[in-house]
Amino acid sequence: MFLLKTELWRMAKQTGIAQTAVTHMLSRLAMLDMDRSVSRDAGLLTGPSLRSRDALHIAAALHAGANVSITYDAR
Repeated sequence: MFLLKTELWRMAKQTGIAQTAVTHMLSRLAMLDMDRSVSRDAGLLTGPSLRSRDALHIAAALHAGANVSITYDAR
C-alpha cells in the first residue's frame, strides 16, 4: 500500500500531475497490506532488469489474485 502511494506521489511531482488527481485515483483503489510472504515471493522472482520495488508490486498482485496489471514506465 505504502509503496504504491509513494511511487504515485513522486511520479506526479516529477511529471507535473496535480496532486488532486493522485488523491482521486487513490480513493478509487482497494489497498491491501503486505505480509512477509509477499516480500519473500518478491525476492524469488527473476528477471534481468526486475527491480526490487517492481518485484514487490508483482508479488503483491499475485497474492491478491490480480489478473490484470497496469504499468507506467517510460524506459
